[in-house]
Amino acid sequence: MSIDSVFVHKMWNDHELSKMVKGGVPFPMLSDTGGKVGTAYGVYDDQAGVETRGRFIIDPDGVIQGYEVLTPPVGRNVSESIRQVQAFQLVRKSKGTEATPSGGVPTNKYATVGIGDNQTLMMTYTIPRGYTAYITQKDVSASSSAGKFAILSLVARPFGGVFNVKDRVLSSSGYSTIEYPYPVKLTEKTDVEVRAQADSAGGTVTVSAALDILLIQNRPYPE
Repeated sequence: MSIDSVFVHKMWNDHELSKMVKGGVPFPMLSDTGGKVGTAYGVYDDQAGVETRGRFIIDPDGVIQGYEVLTPPVGRNVSESIRQVQAFQLVRKSKGTEATPSGGVPTNKYATVGIGDNQTLMMTYTIPRGYTAYITQKDVSASSSAGKFAILSLVARPFGGVFNVKDRVLSSSGYSTIEYPYPVKLTEKTDVEVRAQADSAGGTVTVSAALDILLIQNRPYPE
């Protein structure tokens, strides 16, 4: 949103942004001529007739959870904006039982496996040293022959410990998302695996899985 007219936005998108992003900007560009909205958010400079660079994170209830306002010469960090949005999503999903200090890094890990007769395959990921991880959801897609099913297990082994099964999902075809009401919390150097196994002999199942992992850097609290 800016004080520029919709026609200026269209020219900017058609002649510049569409060359940087295929198909143009994938979200609405809004015109705030007169600065009515900018005034409500405290970013409109009525003397200069411009709006300063402001970013506001608004939750589904319409409550502003975070904001940043910078003078025009200074740009914003998109990666930091994404980190903050995912951190607020984690706090909301955990109903406030989990907090996220600075340093969170969103990570996706993918595995594609073909499953034969009772064959078990796996994807392995180790939580980096110095980080705590939160698995927020798992995305699964599968295709099968002869009506076969795949059993996908999410297992984790703390450093120096043994593997524990966190959940199991049965999948045969299509795409599904498993969201965890309370994110799965894992400590540093924990090994995470997604294991896939056919439910019975004969036929095949091809399955892919992706974990949404939020990494939070461990920081000592000041005394």
